[in-house]
Order: sequence, then C-alpha cells, then structure tokens
Amino acid sequence: MHEGLVLEMDVRSHILEPEIVELSGIVEKFIETKHIDPAGFEKFKEVIKSAEAKREYWALNEQIAPTQSITVYGAYKVIYLSLSNILNTLQIGYQKKENPVSAEKVMPVFEFLINLTRDVGVVDGMVHSRKMVSDIQIESVYRSTALLYSKTREIGIVPVLQDEIKGSSSGSSLKSLGDDLYVKLARS
Repeated sequence: MHEGLVLEMDVRSHILEPEIVELSGIVEKFIETKHIDPAGFEKFKEVIKSAEAKREYWALNEQIAPTQSITVYGAYKVIYLSLSNILNTLQIGYQKKENPVSAEKVMPVFEFLINLTRDVGVVDGMVHSRKMVSDIQIESVYRSTALLYSKTREIGIVPVLQDEIKGSSSGSSLKSLGDDLYVKLARS
C-alpha cells in the first residue's frame, strides 16, 4: 500500500474532539495547581500537528463540493491557529511565571474549540463513510468557526493569519480560497 494513502486514511478517520477535551483538562490542572507545567506542552504540539494535517487534507479535498471543503478547511485552519496561539500564550505565561493567569486567560476558548471539533468531526465522519454532507451541517461548522474566532479575538489570542501564510509552502488556489474564508470570519 502506498505510504501517502495510509497517512490520508489516518487523517480522514482521526477526530480531534477527544484530544481537545484532554487539552482542556491539562489547562484546568494548570489552573487548579496554580502552576503551568511545561510537560503539558508536548500534548499541545501533538494536537497542533493533527490539526495541521487535517487542514492540509481538506485544502485539496475533492470528496465534497468545493464550497463545503473550503469551509471545513477554514475550520481546521482556525483550530490549528487557535491551538498554536493558546500554546504560545501558555509558554509565555510559564516563562514569565504568570501562574495561573495565562491558563485562566485561554480556558474559555476550549468550549468553542470542543464545539467546533464536534461539528467538523460530524462532517469528517460523513465523508469518511461516504455519506452526503448537508448544507446545514456545513453552516454549523461555519458558525462554530466564527464563534471560536470571535472568542479568541475577544480574549486577545487572535490567530495571526499573516504569520501562518508566510510559513506555508502550499500555493494552491483552494488554500487561497480558504484564506479568504478565514479573513471573512475575522471580519464577522
């Protein structure tokens, strides 16, 4: 079997919601103990890699309509960037000994992350099982994405689009459309 195909199958069937719940628990522990433990950062890095793989998978996905795929891509992009910024906030908090201020700052984002990963997980599951994805399900992903982005903006850990684009190696037109969706979310 081709190695890329195995990776693609793993990415398709991998659901992020349980991992986001686990990250939420890690942050809750930081708050309870009033100490940010850098050992928890490794799990964040793992989940960020998973979100990045999902984002890349959906950037070029042809299994559903392009407008639907772009919405799912945008959702994974916001998840990826939100997690990256949460990790960054926690790392800075640890370095500055802002225990548990940084953890308390990012904790409210997890409710929105969990909701979005649940919504996008439904779409992932439907595509994986070759079922039809409805516009209502895609609209739910879009709304959850907008709510997550708004929450990150509200608490001051807004995902930075320009930094992420500079680090990207993909120049696909779908990726560009996904970036446009992300910008629209930022303005909503």
